[in-house]
Amino acid sequence: MTQEPHDSFIENIPAYVLGALSREEASELQTHLETCEVCQEELRRFQQVGDGLMAGIFPRQTPPASARRKLLAALAEERTPRKISWGFRQFAFGAVALSLLAMNLAAFLQIRDLRQQQTQLASQVEKNHTILGMLTASTEIHPISGDGLSGNLLLDRQKNLSYLLVWNLTSPPEDRVYQIWLVSPGGERIDAGVFYPEGDRPLTSTPLITSRSLDEFVGMEVTIEPAGGSDAPTGEQILTASY
Repeated sequence: MTQEPHDSFIENIPAYVLGALSREEASELQTHLETCEVCQEELRRFQQVGDGLMAGIFPRQTPPASARRKLLAALAEERTPRKISWGFRQFAFGAVALSLLAMNLAAFLQIRDLRQQQTQLASQVEKNHTILGMLTASTEIHPISGDGLSGNLLLDRQKNLSYLLVWNLTSPPEDRVYQIWLVSPGGERIDAGVFYPEGDRPLTSTPLITSRSLDEFVGMEVTIEPAGGSDAPTGEQILTASY
């Protein structure tokens, strides 16, 4: 039988007994042990020492320093998550994938913003058309009064349609909204909708929403109310109009 060099395998036997070899090293040593009687004998000796079966007969065997290093390395490998080794190709592929993802996300956000702007623009155009359609001989134009505010209340009694136009209206306090009230001859206040200033536009326009006839009322008020509106005026009154 041809004797294979076994110095490196003998060095690994203590670590093998301790279970500190990698799978590949353990597999190679097991294959070598099938044909090497010297290593088989060395394995039996360390197994006996490890199990304490021959402690009283043989002197205590101290595994070489290489076995301790392999054991500590194996323990550290078990406790430390394996690091992924990135080659140039994998890194380049990841960079390209991230770039494409960023581009797609940016395109999605741009399309979403454009759609929002388109929706807002369409809504504004529709309101402007309605307001222009109200500027006829039958439309009443009533001035509003408020501290530092100017504008008009457009009223078309025939169409039961009314629009409030206010210049340079600032945003209400946080968690607050502007609310419109129609005022009856007896002083009753009826909700006619809530609104916010229209972004950066100097002119805010909003319809008065009611299922009742505008002829039942003699004026309009706007107050600052909690977000969502109130059932009755509770906040500061900022403008009024009479008709």
